[in-house]
Amino acid sequence: MASLPEVIISEQRPFAPNSDRVAKFKESLQSDAHHSVFEPLSGKRLYSKVYYFYRQPTGIDVDNLCKPILDALKNIVYVDDSQVVLLVAAKVAVEIDTYQLILRHAALEEKYQRLLTSLASQAPHVLYIEVGELTDLYLDVGITALTP
Repeated sequence: MASLPEVIISEQRPFAPNSDRVAKFKESLQSDAHHSVFEPLSGKRLYSKVYYFYRQPTGIDVDNLCKPILDALKNIVYVDDSQVVLLVAAKVAVEIDTYQLILRHAALEEKYQRLLTSLASQAPHVLYIEVGELTDLYLDVGITALTP
């Protein structure tokens, strides 16, 4: 049975790998992670979810969003980011996009409430980062053809 995932909630703006502000971002994220995680996950196959909720315009691409985050969590959440074999990422414009938050593990109620509080407080940037053991890998590769 897989252990509960590690969840980090951070109210900071992420920066792309080539940004001059990425080092400070990674340092702050590492501090947030140290407050949430006691020891790195040892599983050889992990998944990660990165959801970036924002209220202010952001120019970061979703692929550039993930690399600094995964790099920053090395030796804190996992031994190496090569353990992450499945990555789900999204940018959510809080005041435009429709989204639904679902608590999947009752034991993570505190983290879920922290996320809700951050979003309700009108924080301009909120990162939800979840990393856990990958137990099953289901890939939806269906193709739908549209006909006139």
